[in-house]
Amino acid sequence: MMITDRFLSFMVILVVSSCSSFDYNNIIQNKKILLRKIENTSLVHRNSNIIFTTYNRSKANNYYIKEKQGIFILESDSIEYSPNLFSNISKQNYQSTICKVVTEISQFTRSLGISDYTSDFNECCGVNFKFYLKDKGVLLYVTDIRKLNGSYLSFLKQCEVVDKNWYFSPKDW
Repeated sequence: MMITDRFLSFMVILVVSSCSSFDYNNIIQNKKILLRKIENTSLVHRNSNIIFTTYNRSKANNYYIKEKQGIFILESDSIEYSPNLFSNISKQNYQSTICKVVTEISQFTRSLGISDYTSDFNECCGVNFKFYLKDKGVLLYVTDIRKLNGSYLSFLKQCEVVDKNWYFSPKDW
């Protein structure tokens, strides 16, 4: 009976710890590749709609994409700055090139357990990237804590430090 109680206690601890954490080691192991692939961009999925954004300081180019059965289709764009990531592409290859880039980034980030990511908070709040981890929390990449605004600094203090400049929280702020 004593073994059963210990075993049961161990199983409860194991289940609780596995439900509350996320294995971000794959992200940390691939952080250089990840940061290079997504530099100056954000990728947000909303059902079958995707917003892919490229940034040039405070200006943003948005690409609105629909995903149908794993195929990405550019529906529209909103261009604030030029030249941009896709400036040197002919009009006939414009849509397919954007969709190819979004497909590659989306597949790579999903393989790491990232559902969405944004760098919207870089200029205003000091957070270089915020990664949303498939309902398991958020992972923040912050290169300079001194740039954080008050609310993000408070939030960061509650996060688990997982690597230099990388912070995890099971809940979004």
